[in-house]
Amino acid sequence: MHVYLYDAFVRTGPYARVMKTIENRLTDLELSGKMIKLAAFSNPRSMLLDELRGGAKTAIVIGDENTFGRVLTKCADVEMVFGWIPVGRDVATREQLDIPYGEEACRTIAARRVIELPVLKVNDRYAIALAHVPMTRVWLSIDGKYALGPMGESMEVAICNLRSLPWCEEAHAQFMNQEHLYVHIRPLAAGKQSRWRPQYAPLTSLPFSRMTMYGKAPFELFLDGQRSKETRVTIERAAHSIRIIAGKNRVRVAS
Repeated sequence: MHVYLYDAFVRTGPYARVMKTIENRLTDLELSGKMIKLAAFSNPRSMLLDELRGGAKTAIVIGDENTFGRVLTKCADVEMVFGWIPVGRDVATREQLDIPYGEEACRTIAARRVIELPVLKVNDRYAIALAHVPMTRVWLSIDGKYALGPMGESMEVAICNLRSLPWCEEAHAQFMNQEHLYVHIRPLAAGKQSRWRPQYAPLTSLPFSRMTMYGKAPFELFLDGQRSKETRVTIERAAHSIRIIAGKNRVRVAS
């Protein structure tokens, strides 16, 4: 039994026609199921747990990167198979999962090629794509063995799982299938900075199993696009993986 969680925007403006086509294709493929709207204050976790108790086995998210991240950051430990029908402007992670856009994604759902992906656990939330802290002053405690900080300058931090950011793309490709997680750190270079063209010190990539990140002031954290303000977070690989419907040419990540 399928349940579909859709973002409110997919029934408005230019996306309304796309959504109607998706619903028709799902009916043609005999994949119809319960449609649930994700309103601004909806709790996707409580919704899916209710549907799980009612017999649902598969949860399909319809929306953009933000919609997908909103569901998975809170529900990655729910014992269901997840899928995604990308609709909207920002749908970058679909490329790593080899999922077509819009109506064509219904064929991927129908093929039901289920893979298991490792999950990042960040306090009581999750991320399958990446955890990102924009330029700020934070300190890192790695495996309880050593700590490092910005040494007077700010730094940007990324822990990549399924995808990376442009500035750490090469490092992520090098380390993504290693046994450990890797944190990628881009510090600002010492000295006077241009407002428009900042200069960076060399990138550093460090392996870890469990890392704590903390700041003297709250810092921004993005988990699969979901923004929060934190003063202290612990990041590690979750004990469980997540089951996701993907295309045959999806990116492979070591668990």
